[in-house]
Amino acid sequence: TIFHKPELIATLVPRLLQTAAETGKFEEEVTLVTKGGQEFKAVLTVKPLKEDGKITGYVGMAREV
Repeated sequence: TIFHKPELIATLVPRLLQTAAETGKFEEEVTLVTKGGQEFKAVLTVKPLKEDGKITGYVGMAREV
């Protein structure tokens, strides 16, 4: 959540985790924030990590647009 705009965390993060869990992948263009506070557009892809058929975590990758 440290790379997301604070006002979007409450809606975006639960939605992306639910979508990734249900469909196997979340992918969308989002606005992210650098450590220095600058905003940038990126395509965010999140996939669930599974062990024995159960989700054990998530992996995400952002590609700047």
